[in-house]
Amino acid sequence: MAIDISKKGSGSVLSQEFAEAKEGKWVQEHAFQYGYVIRFPKNKEKLTQYKYEPWHLRYIGKKVAKIIKKHGLTLEEYFRKVKNI
Repeated sequence: MAIDISKKGSGSVLSQEFAEAKEGKWVQEHAFQYGYVIRFPKNKEKLTQYKYEPWHLRYIGKKVAKIIKKHGLTLEEYFRKVKNI
């Protein structure tokens, strides 16, 4: 359900610099269209209890990924909101 990705030519090195690469920017904008979210987003470390990892994607399905992207939520925030409905 999760995958780590890197840019071509990086030797499969996982780093936060991936977010600034052309490929990383594309992932940030389009991953949700395929049902993926960046599992540990930037500036959400207190919520996820994990450091920012722009390369770590989680498959959650297109419907939920679209909601998370639209509202800028973490998976934890999404589950809290659903639980309270």
